[in-house]
Amino acid sequence: MVRSSNVILVKRRQKSKSRLVMSDLPSTDAEDVEEAARGWYLRLVGGDARRGELAALEKWLAERPDHRAAFARARAIYTSAVADPLAVARKVERRSRDRRRYAMAGAACAGALALAVLPNLPWLTADQATATGEIRRLALPDGTIAYLDTGSALDMSFQADGRTIELRRGRAWFKVAHESRPFRVRAAGADISDVGTAFSVELRDKGGVEVSVEDGLVDVRIDGVTRRLARGSQGTFVPGAPVRMANVDHDVFRWREGRLSFDNRPLGDVLAEIGRYRHGYIYVTDREVAARRVSAMLSVDALDSGLAALAESQHLRIRHVTPWLLVVSAGEAQ
Repeated sequence: MVRSSNVILVKRRQKSKSRLVMSDLPSTDAEDVEEAARGWYLRLVGGDARRGELAALEKWLAERPDHRAAFARARAIYTSAVADPLAVARKVERRSRDRRRYAMAGAACAGALALAVLPNLPWLTADQATATGEIRRLALPDGTIAYLDTGSALDMSFQADGRTIELRRGRAWFKVAHESRPFRVRAAGADISDVGTAFSVELRDKGGVEVSVEDGLVDVRIDGVTRRLARGSQGTFVPGAPVRMANVDHDVFRWREGRLSFDNRPLGDVLAEIGRYRHGYIYVTDREVAARRVSAMLSVDALDSGLAALAESQHLRIRHVTPWLLVVSAGEAQ
């Protein structure tokens, strides 16, 4: 599968400066929690939050239930006041001139961007979410075992008449506990029903969902049509488009063990997948380099050394321009 979120051709981008950092966001009492939530919200919609700080936000949200609730309240306040940014600013802070100035600027950004930005941040209110580079094992209430991949999020609903998972971001793997209640995963317009199996579901960057079956059977319903997938098969389902089928082996599921396996894949795809597990950006300077076919297996816990080995075998040059920017180009022929 082609990913393009973290691997693009080189271009320059100027990052905005930010005054607010994590140390400015105390969480010792109720008032400070509300202030911290508002500050994070304004940074996100204003484009001031950097990738490294998103991991800090994820950690802050997971620390206490009232953190997540406060963030949801901040979102509701700003979204409801889109027509009057100054009203939002008055609700934020009146403690100092600098804080008021920041709040008004952030509110203006919120008014213009809230509706566009927030749908792309589903993990902020999900039942379970992982940070960049994190792979989490989950024991669900019914005994099902799940693994949540890096940068992923899901919601869970276990009722008397059924068990439902909504995948909101990224990828998850399930080994479903057998019982009378049906087990379903909903993602990108598809309804995936377990028929006693182990399988993964992944939201694709370009839309749709990819379902891979490690064991057993899975029924996938989309556009009113149900398609059954058997062990070792993979289907890509996009609303309004034909289903694409492929065969897969166990290596596809090794990510839950912290290992990334690639067999004759374009280098650009490989680097894009690696980029999902590390902070910052990977830039490829040459389309011909990105099109090279490579095979490799890397450990998520040692991606930098794996990249170095890949560069040596493929005669690539890797430059760490900043802690957040890695540039890949063709090296000298040996």
